[in-house]
Amino acid sequence: MFRQISRGVPSFKNIRQYHLLTEFARPLSYKNSSKSYSNLEAQATHESYLQNKYISVTTYQEPKNKIINQVTKNTPSYFSRVFNKIDEDIIFKTQKNFTNDESNKKVNLGIGIYASADGVLPPLKSRYLPLSGDDTFLMMSEKFVFNEMCIPNMFKFQTCGGTGALSLAEQIIKFNRTQDVTYGIPQPTWPNHMQIFKGKNIFNDIITLDFFLSKYCKDMKPPNVIVIQTSCHNPTGIEYTMQEKTEILNYAEQNNVTIIFDTAYLGLSGDFDNETNFLKMAVKRNIDFFVCLSYSKIADVYGHRTGVLFFRPKKDLNTDYVKANVEQLIRTNISNTPRYGSDIMMEKFLSSEEYMELFKQKIKEMADRINVFRQKFGQDLENNGIPNNIKKGKGMFSLLRLTPEEITFLQEKYHIYLLPNGRINICGITNKNYDYLVESIIKNHREFNNI
Repeated sequence: MFRQISRGVPSFKNIRQYHLLTEFARPLSYKNSSKSYSNLEAQATHESYLQNKYISVTTYQEPKNKIINQVTKNTPSYFSRVFNKIDEDIIFKTQKNFTNDESNKKVNLGIGIYASADGVLPPLKSRYLPLSGDDTFLMMSEKFVFNEMCIPNMFKFQTCGGTGALSLAEQIIKFNRTQDVTYGIPQPTWPNHMQIFKGKNIFNDIITLDFFLSKYCKDMKPPNVIVIQTSCHNPTGIEYTMQEKTEILNYAEQNNVTIIFDTAYLGLSGDFDNETNFLKMAVKRNIDFFVCLSYSKIADVYGHRTGVLFFRPKKDLNTDYVKANVEQLIRTNISNTPRYGSDIMMEKFLSSEEYMELFKQKIKEMADRINVFRQKFGQDLENNGIPNNIKKGKGMFSLLRLTPEEITFLQEKYHIYLLPNGRINICGITNKNYDYLVESIIKNHREFNNI
């Protein structure tokens, strides 16, 4: 069910709550079993929790042959009227012309790079990349994600990590736009989503989606954009089923909605092909979409800010116009993409199909380690009377259903640190600290519940 962030929350009665808020969410603020709530959302979630111990999900069945706000295949892409002809950046255009000149007498007085009197570059030789990034790195990243290269009408831009990709997507969406932009973001979500898509300009109006496919919302105007985490949801660990993936794509196609796929944990569910299948399904649909890929978690290049933005409009656009306009955004914001991370990725992981397969195997090993601790940790808590959904999730994160008071007590008495919303990083659980962690949480639970 759609709601404006600034306008409170709806009652959850008699609707199918969006599964991120039901199966995994915790109360926002309450004390034990009292009825002191900070808002209606906490009340609804807590009441359901008290009634069911953990919150179940029922499936809403849409009547057959009923399609809402269907957009035909002929509906134009919004982006077909966004990009105008502009001149390339003159400095990088001059550099490109110099690079393409085959004369052995050519002299480069354009780009601002220091060289010695003998024309020798400094030892690191960290030269500028093209404004869109390292072409080979981008091509191999496309192969890594989609299992093919040169997908028609797929634009690729190297970014400063996944956050840089999300921010660039936001800028492209609002580029030359004079009307309001509404973003639908399933809750709970990664907090930075709300910062990236809120307050950038006066047009942005974020709405949350308690259940954005709910046909109870049929009379409400759909958002312009929905932000979907491709897999290993942060903070819940949720994985979309194939039916839910299909419903999301149907919703976007029928309502002319752009999708931003936040792809920060690719492969960490343990099933790389299943995760990328969501994106491959989108390629076959009549949908405008972005894929924001981060290599930070899966390749341990956190500090090198290495990511890719894939942009696939549903209609063919003038390639030169798109590249020139987006490169202008990149030039204005970061001047030039850092190259060290992409150099590492090419050297260690992406330079050949053989290296790429070894990379996927390494990610699978990481996922297996996480899943082993998920199952063990979730089961041990369950065996001691602590309900949870940890075993159902995938990836690095999950939510512990603890009150703020319990979380503070864990930190002060047992020196166990987790986020105030109950989010935990499963990777922080090790063989060395496992027994102490479980024992402390059990003691904490029993003390607060007078068991």
